[in-house]
Amino acid sequence: MVSWGTNPAQVAPITGAIPSLDSFKDENDRKMAEAALKYMDIKPGTPIRDVKIQRVDLIVETAPKFGIALFFAFPAVYHSFL
Repeated sequence: MVSWGTNPAQVAPITGAIPSLDSFKDENDRKMAEAALKYMDIKPGTPIRDVKIQRVDLIVETAPKFGIALFFAFPAVYHSFL
């Protein structure tokens, strides 16, 4: 999944596209998506593969109970907040 917006719920598969605002049934979700699209300077309908990846967040979590490390890579098209 690739983040197209400004919160963890705003993601799409790499084979997907930036969603249209009409796809959000909840008014609050639609407003948040509209603000994210404006902030990100991307247009609804743009294929995810056509959006330049600006940053990748790599998150590593350990699960000592199972003796494993879990690795998550989140290619993110958003601007850095740092």
